[in-house]
Order: sequence, then C-alpha cells, then structure tokens
Amino acid sequence: MAAAQAIPADAIEMARQIRSGEISARALVERAVGRVQAAQARLNFLVTPDYERALERVPREEGAVSLPTLIKDLDDQAGLPTRRGSLALAGAAPARASSPFADALFQMGANSLGKSATPEFGLSPVTEPLSSGPVLNPWNPTLSTGGSSGGAAAAVAAGVVPFAHASDGGGSIRIPASLCGVFGFKPSRGRSLGSAREDGVTDLVSEHVISRSVRDSALVLAALERPGGSGGPSVMPMQALDRPLRIGVITGALSGSQPDPET
Repeated sequence: MAAAQAIPADAIEMARQIRSGEISARALVERAVGRVQAAQARLNFLVTPDYERALERVPREEGAVSLPTLIKDLDDQAGLPTRRGSLALAGAAPARASSPFADALFQMGANSLGKSATPEFGLSPVTEPLSSGPVLNPWNPTLSTGGSSGGAAAAVAAGVVPFAHASDGGGSIRIPASLCGVFGFKPSRGRSLGSAREDGVTDLVSEHVISRSVRDSALVLAALERPGGSGGPSVMPMQALDRPLRIGVITGALSGSQPDPET
C-alpha cells in the first residue's frame, strides 16, 4: 500500500491551505472523517469515534485552523470514555475534562476525531488489546504496528491525520513510529505538558505526537513545551564522583524472548 501517498499535506501545510482560502477548515475536517472511516475498516486503529462533535468544534472564523488528530486512549478527552485498552474499563464514564496535554493540543488548533487504540494500560510493545482487537500495519497488515501508540502510528501512516497524540515511557512512541515508517521521538522528561494521571508512571512517561513530518513534531513540541510541566525535575541532581563511570549494555531481552527480524 502507498500509505505515504494517501494524504498530500502535513499539518503545517494544512494550516497554510486554510489560511490562504484554498480549503475551508470544515471541508478539511470532513475529508479527514471520510479517510478515518475508510481506513478504520481495514486497520482497526480507532476505538471511540467522535466525528459529529469534531465537526461541531470547527471554528467559523475565517482562517481559523482545525487540524484533524486523534487522542490515545490512555489520556482523557472531555466527553469520551478513557478505557485504556482494557475490558475492565469497558463501562468507563465519559471524562469530565480533557487532560492538560490534550487541552493544550486543542488550543493550538488540533481537533480530535476520536480515541486511538492502545494495548491494555499501555503495557505492551504491540497493539493487540482484547477489548478491540489488533491494529494492523498500513504497509503490510500481516506485520505489527508496535506499541503502545500503535493506533496513532497506524492512523498517521495511513494518511488519515497528519499527527496523532502518543505517549512514551519505554518506547511507546518510538517503536510504533519505526514500525509504521513515520516520525516519533520521546521528549526529555519534564520538557512538555503531561497528563493528569495519578498512577505512579507520570515521571516516566512523556506526552507528544507521532507525525508525518519532522516539522509537525517540532511545531507541537514548541507549542506545548513547558519546563517542568510534568511536575517533576527535568534532570536528576548529581553528586561528585571519585571513580570512573561504566557504560551498561543490555545484550538480551529482559523477558528472555528472542526478537524475530521478520516481524
């Protein structure tokens, strides 16, 4: 599949087109909804759609941008349940408010079309939750998208949105971005706004996006950059050492499993 050809523009180009009058913000979001619906049937990256409200949120002011995106289902979006990829939370009530990161993303002009799939509680490097089924790789549906931001990576790689919210504690942005051929990196601890979670992993996890272009990722980082925004120090204090340092190298998987170069 020519995934990279599915959509011609990244978010910065979309914003330029809206501001120049080449396309209206509503038409752009309507097209994105159509792409999501078409690709979802093949790839299963979406767990909770929010199409109608997304169209209602499109600003009416001329030149105001509305950039289609998705929020990972580990984070809160007001009005939608946060099920965290788990059957245990299948009956979760809609969130009363969006997380700090999601809210800031919306303030910069993003418009969420729904929640993207994640493995249960984001604890797996593959996105195959029992609650909604496996997410398929747009380039080859027999291969993994990785995880835990596999839904976000699949959506971006399929060209349905230019960037999608993702989070990374131990590779959850970087792994799926790599496997789906899109761009993703983990911002340094404390550099950008975090979530509102109180589950003990806030200091380990960085909130960011997976994107089609490097410049979109830089745009989001610049807009949402908050020194110390996660509530913890961005660096650990270091004491003077009276001995040389040693570099540790892990040569095998901690789980004891053997990686398969084909998958």
